[in-house]
Amino acid sequence: MTFIADALTDLPLLLRVSAVAKLFGVSPQSVYRMADAGKLERVEIDLTGTKSIRITNESVLELIERWMQSAS
Repeated sequence: MTFIADALTDLPLLLRVSAVAKLFGVSPQSVYRMADAGKLERVEIDLTGTKSIRITNESVLELIERWMQSAS
């Protein structure tokens, strides 16, 4: 496992947009744009009759790894 994967193992499988934004140091709107562009996998869940968006932990890990590969 990579350092990044180790760091993300304690996170839930589905993350709130605000948590991903905080993790990346960007705005929630940026996370929505990344999800709309297909860079992050989004899941729509319905907990209270209102749809909520969650981002998969795995897609966060994959995106960070892609960023690191392109940086080297």
